[in-house]
Amino acid sequence: MEKWNKLSLEEIEKAKTVEEVREAYREADCYSETQRKALEKWNKLSLEEIEKAKTVEEVREAYRKAPNNSETQKKALEKWNKLSLEEIEKAKTVEEVIEAYHKAPYGESRRKALEKWIELCQSIEEVREVYREADCYSETQKKALEKWIELSLEEVEKAKTVEEVREVYRKTPKDGEAERKAFEKWIELCQSIEEVREVYYKILYKDNESRIKALEKWDKLSLEEVEKAKTVEEVIETYRKAPNGSEARRKAIVKLVGLWPE
Repeated sequence: MEKWNKLSLEEIEKAKTVEEVREAYREADCYSETQRKALEKWNKLSLEEIEKAKTVEEVREAYRKAPNNSETQKKALEKWNKLSLEEIEKAKTVEEVIEAYHKAPYGESRRKALEKWIELCQSIEEVREVYREADCYSETQKKALEKWIELSLEEVEKAKTVEEVREVYRKTPKDGEAERKAFEKWIELCQSIEEVREVYYKILYKDNESRIKALEKWDKLSLEEVEKAKTVEEVIETYRKAPNGSEARRKAIVKLVGLWPE
């Protein structure tokens, strides 16, 4: 045992890197004086690495190699947090802040990164990503949702075709203002029974006001189809596509009676 301790002390003395002294610590007898000296040197060399660290990557590595739950590791975490906050502050694009976020320690730095990320978002796709990254029901997730709604409303406003508004609807937060506005714009842009019937069935168990508007537009377009129908077959087809119990169906029946052969 004495020889083992002597060899261990020699290993500690010779150690020049954190990796070497950490290995000596692990090989030393548990709770021995030798292990205590190894831990002292491990902390000393780790502090030197922390002091020299100039980047997030360097200080993160120093944190990883420092003794677990030590004052040294605490100092590494403080510096890691400080350097991460500086990187986040300097970020000018979503890509830069995402990179800073993934390199930052959990806690204040990551929260600040998420806030900057939300601020820099210019598209629904970007803000939806940060919404998913934030902790559920947190203030940060609430801010992301607000930005998501804001960007969705802008996209709804810009939509000029059914295809465009359908795509915006697919990306909006569900059961809220943005979805309701998307439905209203979708109804407004519909030019065919097929289009308005599609949006009607998406609204079916959601917003009552939008559902009524969709039904009214469906009936209006069906009435136009009934008016244009020239044959029994065409009137029957328009009747089939019109809403149940609608004015369009009533008009179709009246027209069908007039067209039916004696």
